[in-house]
Amino acid sequence: MPADSESRRSKPLALSASQVKRFYYTTTTAEAFPWKEISETSRGENFIDVHGIGQRTGKYFKYQKKRAPLLDRSSVYYYTDYVVLPLDDAPVTKALAKENKLRSSPGFASTTAAIFDDSTANKDAFHGFSRKEARRARQKSCKPKAGRTTTLPTGDLLEKRTLARA
Repeated sequence: MPADSESRRSKPLALSASQVKRFYYTTTTAEAFPWKEISETSRGENFIDVHGIGQRTGKYFKYQKKRAPLLDRSSVYYYTDYVVLPLDDAPVTKALAKENKLRSSPGFASTTAAIFDDSTANKDAFHGFSRKEARRARQKSCKPKAGRTTTLPTGDLLEKRTLARA
């Protein structure tokens, strides 16, 4: 007899998925309040889809990329004036080196009276001071002398009686 009962227990029962769900996965709340799917027409409206039309991709309208009408990069002066230089700046560097060498040569006759050296107006106007000049420019200290201070008044007081006894 024990072998026969063990063989019956090991056999799986042939239950459908709805039967298994009904036996194992039901609650009294689910039985008391049956849930029904709401149709698409009865479903509430998402106000973000209504009030934010174009701000994000939604039910009624796709996202609209913000751009100024009739304006693009060609309407900006920087873009129109910009000259694209080659990434290899060797020709520009060679031209500058040749010009600098020509101007710094002793036999160069310039049309201007400017001297082509390392002096600048800023360097001429704001030259440094010597140690002696810097020492002379130092001001005398205005800090009061260190010592004891008197925080309590000395001599006669202006108030002779307390205001509480007046």
